Amino acid sequence: MDEERSIEMRDMLKRLQLGDYLEMEDVESFESDKEYLRAARSLFLEVSLEAKFLARNPSLRRMEEAELKYSEEVKNLLDKKRGSEEEVGEKFVSTEFFRSREVEEVDMFIMMLLMARRGLGVRIHRKTMRGEEIILGLKILKGMDPEDARMRLTRSSKLRKGGFVKIVGDRDPRHPREFLYRRRKDERGPVEEMCYVISDWVIDALYGEEDTEEETEEEKELVKEVHSHVSLSDVVIPQEHRDSLMSLLEQYKNKEKFLDEWNMKVVLGERKGLNILLSGAPGTGKTMLAKALSNELDIPLKILSFADLVDCWYGNTEKNTAKIFDIVDGEGIVLVDEADGILQRRTPSRTSCDKSENRMINIFLQRLEDHSGMIIFTTNLAIGLDRAMERRMDLKLELPVPDVEARKKIWNYHIPDELPMEDDIDIDELAEGFDFTGGQIRNVVLNAARRALSRGADMVVMQDFETACKEEVRGSSAMDYYLENGEDKKIQGYH
Repeated sequence: MDEERSIEMRDMLKRLQLGDYLEMEDVESFESDKEYLRAARSLFLEVSLEAKFLARNPSLRRMEEAELKYSEEVKNLLDKKRGSEEEVGEKFVSTEFFRSREVEEVDMFIMMLLMARRGLGVRIHRKTMRGEEIILGLKILKGMDPEDARMRLTRSSKLRKGGFVKIVGDRDPRHPREFLYRRRKDERGPVEEMCYVISDWVIDALYGEEDTEEETEEEKELVKEVHSHVSLSDVVIPQEHRDSLMSLLEQYKNKEKFLDEWNMKVVLGERKGLNILLSGAPGTGKTMLAKALSNELDIPLKILSFADLVDCWYGNTEKNTAKIFDIVDGEGIVLVDEADGILQRRTPSRTSCDKSENRMINIFLQRLEDHSGMIIFTTNLAIGLDRAMERRMDLKLELPVPDVEARKKIWNYHIPDELPMEDDIDIDELAEGFDFTGGQIRNVVLNAARRALSRGADMVVMQDFETACKEEVRGSSAMDYYLENGEDKKIQGYH
């Protein structure tokens, strides 16, 4: 099984572990095989847990009650499935799977029991069933003789020879809840003591072609699409940065001319897309600049956070990484925000975490060469970048902390014309007194307006801005950074 298929199957196992159950009384008939399998897992999980209880606490009366209850319920389940197949006019995937492999109903029950248990927790002993429990489960479902049920689990049985189920290990007699993590070479011993698990390829065959609602929701949540009215003229950046961006945008707008007429594809090779790296201190306008670029090209911006990209389930991080490039191909623009984890230099693979991070970076390195859209990376630290990743960036811009003149423009941009202010407010003084970034200036304006509202005032006064600036510097200790010059209390700044 190739790596991509293996990742998909692990994702299916994850959904089983999280649980995807459906009570049978909740539906009149099954609209799809997916719905039937959900109901089957719910029913067979109950049976498996009942068998586990009876294996530890034998009770003839409880066994008779369980047989009466679950034999009727499983018959009802199969009748609903047959009726549903007749309504839609075709067999379900699970029906065809068992029919094409000539699997008898009893063997199907065993696999469904193991399928239900496969979804329990993450500890191995919870995912398996002992042979004794399976034998009791078959007695509950079909009133089957224990010796006949036992033969279904031997080495020569169809399930074992066909690879539908496999032995995991034996229970340690000294610690009944733990396994000896080794397989007996001769696999001899009582079938009742063996521990069975469903094979991964069976789950793959039954669930592999389904596009589930969970996957759809994951894909929706992976990126957040934003439409912005910010233009490049609104972003305060050095003129040389602006010129570099404009030249790159002209290339993007005139791809055919650039690549074909001017034959620059000889230089670029297979590359058609653009990769941009924006670095700088927090609040210097990296995200705002990305929004301005998307507005300039009239293409929605899709924002992806590195935190959303990383998944605790094995293989899902790589899968999410591949999805980004499916989104960006064509005319897409994706902003990978706070991308330090992707851009960092690869390390020797000493742990599984190192291997996962390196695989993710390798996928990016490969796909950055052949996508056709635009990917914008932002980071607060432009040091320690992977050299191969850095080479694939068409443009690298470090946004500086704005100087005095730039801060004046940012102050004026963030203060709306409609905001009522006293005449004595001196924006130049605020710009000269505080080495704020654009993000900090935005926070100050918002907090100054909030203070005016909390006082019940009709306008913002200079004191509101002063207090908001002090809070922005360093909370309550911001007073250490201010000097009062005589009675006019002129702010001297903190630098």
